[in-house]
Amino acid sequence: MRLETQPFFALFCCALATATLFCTLAFAWPKPALLRLPVYVEDRDSPEAKRAQLEALSRSAKKHAQGDARLEAFVLAVGYHESRYALRIQRCECEQHECDPKRHKDGTIEHRARGLFQVWRIGMPEKEWEALCGPDGLDRQVKEATRRARSALATCRGDVAGAFSAYGGRACHKRSRTTAARVDTYRRLGGP
Repeated sequence: MRLETQPFFALFCCALATATLFCTLAFAWPKPALLRLPVYVEDRDSPEAKRAQLEALSRSAKKHAQGDARLEAFVLAVGYHESRYALRIQRCECEQHECDPKRHKDGTIEHRARGLFQVWRIGMPEKEWEALCGPDGLDRQVKEATRRARSALATCRGDVAGAFSAYGGRACHKRSRTTAARVDTYRRLGGP
């Protein structure tokens, strides 16, 4: 190699090493566990909106769980199984058969559950109930789900499978046909 090309070669090698390091870090950087779950079919045409939703959801769950990894994973698993994190359900735009519908005698349908975590109104003031579907509804939905999840885990003395039952309004010892799948998702999301 000629003497005058050595500085350029050294500069090229340095740039190549820097680019390799950057790419390795960028693609190996840990992603929120939610981004590894299957995406709801309706949301597959909106990848940017979906990614933004899941990242915001992950941040909100971390904030409201206050460092409790078990609670955070539990809340995220509940939401995944209740709504598959459908953007439309987050906005409280439910179809006739969704969101625990109750058909009245006059033919109108009342959706008794709201949001990604399918929270029922039970004991919730009207203002808070309406706010679940508002502009900052995602954070409010996570906050309310976290409150209820904390209660379910305490009621069932930390039994995760039982807490999924309690979250759904059943006794801790009762199991539904989806309990095993919920526990599996809980573990995939980092639950101990």
